[in-house]
Amino acid sequence: MLMCVFEGRALIIRKIHEEAKKANQPGLRAHLVAEFSEEAENDIIALMMSFTGVQVARYAMTGQLPNSEGLEEPVLFDLGTYHVLAIWGLGVVFMVVSSLLLRIRMHIEEMEDKEEKEIQRTGHEVEESETFLQRFAGMCMTALTMMFAWCIFWGTQWLWISQGFLKLDAHSIRAQIIMALCLSSCAFLLVWSLDKINDRSQTKSMERMVTAIVNAISLLVGFAWEHSFDASCTAVAPLLSHDYPRVAKFCIGLVVVTFLVVPWRRYILQRAIQLEELKKKREESVAALTAKGTPPVDHLKEFRDIFSHGGGSDDGSR
Repeated sequence: MLMCVFEGRALIIRKIHEEAKKANQPGLRAHLVAEFSEEAENDIIALMMSFTGVQVARYAMTGQLPNSEGLEEPVLFDLGTYHVLAIWGLGVVFMVVSSLLLRIRMHIEEMEDKEEKEIQRTGHEVEESETFLQRFAGMCMTALTMMFAWCIFWGTQWLWISQGFLKLDAHSIRAQIIMALCLSSCAFLLVWSLDKINDRSQTKSMERMVTAIVNAISLLVGFAWEHSFDASCTAVAPLLSHDYPRVAKFCIGLVVVTFLVVPWRRYILQRAIQLEELKKKREESVAALTAKGTPPVDHLKEFRDIFSHGGGSDDGSR
């Protein structure tokens, strides 16, 4: 049903593009809306697929179906180390399959780029658009990386329950925060190592592979902190409204989002756009070096300026 709704939205965006072309307008606003909304839609579908898929896998391993929040309360099976290793291994399998899909998609994109170049040589314009199959493949890759993150997270939580670390309940707020800190520290070391490997490789395939792995690790960290925040909201909500704790929890989430959107847009989004532009300039410089033999422009100074100064003014021009 969601796919039908999303495809209907895509049809509306296409009509807006067509009307903009007929009116000799660039249609930049429609393009930005389509790009960000499609990305959000893909993430929503991938999140549903990944969470449900890992729930099924956990039920197959333990015989106990987790609740709507993914928790086994109380634990009705004999939790052992083999459960932890099994779900961690399943997460690695998901990551390997996602990497294979990435390689296949890269190969298809290379073939399509060659075809587009041949068409451009004939003088025809090539309209850049993502097919439904490409979008579905992207959603599957995102879902698999999310499954990897879910498996590592639940495996870590099972490990905490089975070993009884610090004699804390694994679902308590303190345990969730400590677990999130540990996962964040491990993720930092792993991302730092992958970045060093990527710097030495200097190949497009390795760059995209490392990016996919880093995205999966970032999802793992995000899930860990989300659960710690969720546990905190669950504890605070009954204090705000004893009769309607779920409504209070929902309102807390809205308040947090309201306060975070402005700094996210002003600093994080601006910085991401600047780095994306810097990356594009770097790729153009490398392409110029390859094609004409001219030295690429050094953008390291601009890179340092981005990180030494603010993320830019929030003038809405982006």
